[in-house]
Amino acid sequence: KHLKCMANIALISAFLLHSSPPAPAAAHGLDPGQLVIRLSGDTLYVVATPHFPVFRSADDNHDGAIDAQELRAHRPALLAHLLETLRFTNQIDEAGEAIFQDLSIPHVHGAAGNARRYLRATLRFRWTAPPQSLKIDYRYASEAPLFVRGQRDAAQDEGQAAEGPPRPEVGRLNELSPRLHFFSSESPAQPSTPVSIP
Repeated sequence: KHLKCMANIALISAFLLHSSPPAPAAAHGLDPGQLVIRLSGDTLYVVATPHFPVFRSADDNHDGAIDAQELRAHRPALLAHLLETLRFTNQIDEAGEAIFQDLSIPHVHGAAGNARRYLRATLRFRWTAPPQSLKIDYRYASEAPLFVRGQRDAAQDEGQAAEGPPRPEVGRLNELSPRLHFFSSESPAQPSTPVSIP
């Protein structure tokens, strides 16, 4: 199970690397302000890099950033706060069970201080049945917007084998749109250019 989890996290990172333009100071696979999701059957794999405002409560020395000591001291509280702040529900507003969660300071090429102004969250959720669609609600949409990219495995869609994998969807969680609805035929997120995910 651990290997499967790591493989899916790697696929999420690969998805972002192949479907987004490079940034001046890029972390290993994820730039700040990103949310990448992959829905595989009843399980949702999430990698997010929210900006500092989401984690402000852990800034003990008030320097406007999160260092390793602060992260160690506050990791459980920050994870609980993040799960309240960034919510994923299915088509009938049921939240999945959080079965994996972690926070880390990204490794950034460039100014070291940039990494401390956002954190990398790795999450995994599971439902009792595969979600037909996914709703994302984000409390910090105004203060710390997220650019969202989503992929659902082709095996989940009948008839997709002949047409190829479903197109990735993209959206923005911001002041104008604090909620997004992914993988829904009724109100789909904006499709992006198809990408190849290993």
